[in-house]
Amino acid sequence: MLLTTMPQKPYRKKRKFTLSSLLSKIPLKVWIIAFFSIVMMASIYWWRTPQEHTITGKTMGTTYTIKLYMYRFAKTTQIQADVDKALQEINDSMSTFKQDSEISNFNRYTDIEKPFPISKVLSDVINQALPIYKLSQGAFDPTIKPLVDLWGFSEHGHYQIPSDNEIVDTLKYVGFDKIIVSGNTLQKKDPDVQLDVSSLAMGYAVDKIGKYLFANRYPRFMVEVGGAVLTSGTRVNGKPWRIGINVPDPDAELTSAIRVYPVSYRALSTSGDYHNFFEKDGVRYCHIINPKTGTPIRNNVTSVTVFAPTAMLADVLDTTLMVLGPEKGLKWIQQFIGVEAMFIVKSEDRQIVYKSPGFPIGKVP
Repeated sequence: MLLTTMPQKPYRKKRKFTLSSLLSKIPLKVWIIAFFSIVMMASIYWWRTPQEHTITGKTMGTTYTIKLYMYRFAKTTQIQADVDKALQEINDSMSTFKQDSEISNFNRYTDIEKPFPISKVLSDVINQALPIYKLSQGAFDPTIKPLVDLWGFSEHGHYQIPSDNEIVDTLKYVGFDKIIVSGNTLQKKDPDVQLDVSSLAMGYAVDKIGKYLFANRYPRFMVEVGGAVLTSGTRVNGKPWRIGINVPDPDAELTSAIRVYPVSYRALSTSGDYHNFFEKDGVRYCHIINPKTGTPIRNNVTSVTVFAPTAMLADVLDTTLMVLGPEKGLKWIQQFIGVEAMFIVKSEDRQIVYKSPGFPIGKVP
């Protein structure tokens, strides 16, 4: 019996594969392509990382500031041009300092038989003013311009203290019920009635800019015009925008704040007696006039800050609350959803703070 064996395969030594040996087999051309691809990807990522951009300008006798997030080297030229155009349209409509503005033309209009056509811009503001006038029972009244003129606040440096008789005579022309609002027209019941919507105009401007930014896909922003502020989203680090409330003192720096608040998707506005005022015989007369009495407010309210869903609502409510005072005002705003307010009231040598229950705590800067 023959025994046979299967032929044996020749022994081969197993190769050891290492990372370095594998990498050494990659052609140099591939390395170069990979290197530049990585550099390009990193550059694109860095370039497209959102960065905070700031746009500033002047409007309505004050300044505006816009902070928004765009690509690192994105240009803000077109945004600023569009914003300036929108603000100019608002100013051309609502400025009582421009003789050829829409509202100035209405104030000179004396035909009580024929309605006065108004633009959509002015119509939007009037339609916000009318319900606040009614709800506040006249504490807010956009026909207050004759009283503003009487006290000299329409021209800085021409202040005066009118007599009681002059005030009584001027009050005859004050009252929003003396104007018929119908669609895009206004009709005077008295030829001497005049409008001043400055307590809504800046808030309206802020909201309009906010709508523009949303429409152009900039969801993270902060817009401020003359103290009226609207915020949307968060900053790039995920934290809310920080908004400060000025120290209510005419001698304080414009950048000084008593409290700083984290704000997202909300508007706020502050009104006070410490910027536009004059003094005579030790008495301060501020530009905020009570439409009922015809005199500047004398309730010791130094400032009112309002948080609200829109900047225009915050803007008109802070002025209204300055007139109402803390006791009436804090009860009155309970009818508004999403609205909170804070009063700072002078009491001898100190200041007392009154807040609605939901007003944020804030931080000392």
